[in-house]
Amino acid sequence: MADYLVTAGITFCSLLVVDKLSKNVNFNGIGSIIFLALILTLLQNTVQPILMFLGAPITVLTLGLFTFIINGVVLSLAFSMTSGAHIKTFGSAVFLSIVISFLNSLFTGLFLK
Repeated sequence: MADYLVTAGITFCSLLVVDKLSKNVNFNGIGSIIFLALILTLLQNTVQPILMFLGAPITVLTLGLFTFIINGVVLSLAFSMTSGAHIKTFGSAVFLSIVISFLNSLFTGLFLK
């Protein structure tokens, strides 16, 4: 449970940065960012591994590029489950999933090492 909350906290920090840098996402308040971080972390731990398994043949054929699409789907799903958060297009979701993954890696290296 503690690992889940730490991961959600790091995702929250990444979403704060994305909120400030991107015009393609809108949040109604800090509560919606917190809720989105919790939902996104939950989906990344449950739904994403299933999608990765089911999409493994396509991922192999595209040399791993299909992983970006799966990450975009998970991010879009998390945004659709959060009432106070909105993302403009699916392309924005794919791009922002790359940015969020990079920021999560950066913050994990800064805070947990």
